[in-house]
Amino acid sequence: MLISVLVITYNQEKYIRKCLDSILEQKGDFQLEILVGNDKSPDSTERVLKEYENDKRFIILNRKKNIGATKNLYDLFKKAKGEYIAVLEGDDFWTDTKKIQKQIKVLEDNEDGILCFSYSHTVDENGNIVGEKFQPIYTINNIKELILNRNGIPTGTILFKNIFLENKENNCDGRGIEEFLTTSNIIGDLPLFAFLIKLGKFYNLKEKTGAYRYIKSDSTSFSSMAAIKQNIELEKVIIGIKKYYGSEYSFFINCYLNRRRKAHIKILKKEKKDFKKYRNSLNLEEKVSLFLYNIFSPLDNLRYSLYKKKIKKSINNNLFNL
Repeated sequence: MLISVLVITYNQEKYIRKCLDSILEQKGDFQLEILVGNDKSPDSTERVLKEYENDKRFIILNRKKNIGATKNLYDLFKKAKGEYIAVLEGDDFWTDTKKIQKQIKVLEDNEDGILCFSYSHTVDENGNIVGEKFQPIYTINNIKELILNRNGIPTGTILFKNIFLENKENNCDGRGIEEFLTTSNIIGDLPLFAFLIKLGKFYNLKEKTGAYRYIKSDSTSFSSMAAIKQNIELEKVIIGIKKYYGSEYSFFINCYLNRRRKAHIKILKKEKKDFKKYRNSLNLEEKVSLFLYNIFSPLDNLRYSLYKKKIKKSINNNLFNL
């Protein structure tokens, strides 16, 4: 069995070696192809990658120009030949040498599964453990559960069936997959999850298999990006999901979009930015929707709280004691 591991990297000369070595340490009944997309890093990332170019498992793509994280990743999706795909950013790494083998078993034992994820450590720039990404829910079944629980899915832990082998690029509910998955130049995980959850369930391995690096000082890292910019990019993604899903879950997605917009305006006010300019950028339909949401937001907050309680109650038997 061939497994494709996709690595996107930009300006990660300090971390990329740790990332790639953790992939090579994987053990199991499979073969690896490791596709690395270096998005024209101005640092020495390309020089570090040369250390691996003689290993036939590697396909290293040094971009001639910077194309952005999501387009970089999508190009690797199209080139992946494995039965399953794993994704790892160049500053993250795996900590369990049996990660892939364990996740293959989960997906083979659950035919309705499309993706398997796990828990993750959170580490700082120096590799010190500073926290964890923990998702107590065992299965995610639809876009509603995904949105409510997306922060608990560390992208660097996922393994999913390679649906790109089935040539579905031009059949994404009237929208090309590439357009949908590259809605934002920066956020690639949520569009990918929103697409995959339509095709099957997400299963939780319920073990820690990787480390997500939270970087404060590097402006190229999403974790170091200002909340305002993060919100702008996230709003693009939610709008893309809204278009992709159409009438399906439309009320829930609209509420989520307006909840994010309300939070964004609050941050703009706090940072003494021109929130009126942002509000005026919305079209009439969006303004009316936000106005109505502000009136009824207490009901949405209550609904959100009740739903979270329902989810927690339904997974009591699946909680994992760390």
